[in-house]
Amino acid sequence: MKNKRNKKFGAAFGEAIAEIILTLLAAAIGFGIFKLFGASDDFIGRNSDLMILVGLFIPALALAALIVILMKFFGEKKPKKKEKTLDIIFDTDIGSDCDDMMALAYLVYAKRNLSVDIKAITHSNSCPEGIPAMRAFFRHLDKAAPPIGKPECDIEYHDKYAKAVTEKFANEECYAAADSAVSVMRRALLESTDAVILGIGPMTNIAALLDSAPDEISPLDGISLVRERCRKIVLMAGDFTSGKPEWNVKLDIPAMQTVVNKSPVPIAFLPFEVGYGMITGKPIMDEFGEDNPLSLSFMRFPGTDKLGGRHSWDPAAAVYAALGDSEYLTESEPQRVTVTDEGVTVAAPERGGMHTVISLRMREGESEADAKARVAAYIDGCAVEIYNKQSNK
Repeated sequence: MKNKRNKKFGAAFGEAIAEIILTLLAAAIGFGIFKLFGASDDFIGRNSDLMILVGLFIPALALAALIVILMKFFGEKKPKKKEKTLDIIFDTDIGSDCDDMMALAYLVYAKRNLSVDIKAITHSNSCPEGIPAMRAFFRHLDKAAPPIGKPECDIEYHDKYAKAVTEKFANEECYAAADSAVSVMRRALLESTDAVILGIGPMTNIAALLDSAPDEISPLDGISLVRERCRKIVLMAGDFTSGKPEWNVKLDIPAMQTVVNKSPVPIAFLPFEVGYGMITGKPIMDEFGEDNPLSLSFMRFPGTDKLGGRHSWDPAAAVYAALGDSEYLTESEPQRVTVTDEGVTVAAPERGGMHTVISLRMREGESEADAKARVAAYIDGCAVEIYNKQSNK
């Protein structure tokens, strides 16, 4: 007990001596500074506290400046962070439904504002005006179209607006020959390191990509190339509530089964129930009439006048592809999605599963209808913006 008291006394005594020495040293430095600037002994005597503070402050300031200088010249220089661009490969069946055109418009907005690049587009139905309509879309915006690939085989289509778009906005160049979808996809992947494949039509092209063999573009087969260069596949596909086959799945069931079973990267499914009732298009129709390819597509699509727009399955999938988990959409825990021979999609939780199902991101107290209206307003606003900027050029 006596030893402990002696140790405490010794420590306190040492601290007192150190404080006295520091005070005297600070006073001496302050005295020197004041003398350097011509202060009288009387002034110094009446301002001893100020003298001590100056004696502490000036050396501390000099030491800080020295540290900054040494760090500038000898410290480790960290490279400036560059914002990474997300490459999107967009597989679409433009011509069948006008919401594909809204998805394309959103991706153009994302390219301008969200560090997203439309690396390539592939067409997934046999509509002869589909590719010319896409090229006309970019031509109207005075933008060069990305590489566009034609479908791998004949796929059912029902043209509701593409011919109208080409008649009004296309030129001869819009009808130039296109390379195959698989070749376009393989080149786009080879030029990317972390791409997202966005599929919003039948999965024919994506299945053909996965089944593709090594070629002059890459020595890797399709699965290996996707594994190496693709982050995720986002699909507008499936209906997980009704037990019925969803349209994009039904158009080519074997292709959908191939994608689900062979994809080496995660797949996120935007199901029918999320986009249904998410109505977009009215603002673009009201403001522009038939003056641009997007609003013309909506105005020519049957029923948009009565509904006030169109359900937004494909634009919602595009939002998720560009933003990922965000204030608008979120995804489930890992799942395992299976596709029956009738085209019915079934999802079941699976630890470590490669699949997720996208759903609305709900705010506190928000109804499902309100959440869909909020996402729709965001999509509409993005579409209007790209054309307002265009008209202001």
